[in-house]
Amino acid sequence: MFKQYLLFHKALKAAGDDLDFEEVRINRQMYTFVLCIHLILSEKKDRGEVIPFVKTIEIYRVMRFFKINYGKPVVYNYVAKLERMGVLEKVAKKSKIGKAQAYVTTGLGDYLLTHVERYYEKTMKNPIDFSTKYHPDL
Repeated sequence: MFKQYLLFHKALKAAGDDLDFEEVRINRQMYTFVLCIHLILSEKKDRGEVIPFVKTIEIYRVMRFFKINYGKPVVYNYVAKLERMGVLEKVAKKSKIGKAQAYVTTGLGDYLLTHVERYYEKTMKNPIDFSTKYHPDL
């Protein structure tokens, strides 16, 4: 399990370093954020919702569940950054009675998810040698 966790973070780093779009600069924390959004949307699709969307409070709850201690201002900041990048799209504006904003992923957001999945599959297929023969100073 721990090895899979490390390989997943290696795949996240490789995917973030090798992104094809010049206008999108995304780091590992933002990728984790996008993956949490994808988790919420896929669970809503599995439940049979017609138009699955995500709200900022749902993202905050998922982040707390995974013990990623981002405060609410950080979550709102990340959502705003992803919206400016074109990864998320607002589908319902905030109303005067305090109803939360709703977001869906765009084509670029879907590309980011498949990019990470492809790198994760590559990372899992490559065998890793942790011996000291490649590191003579160890």
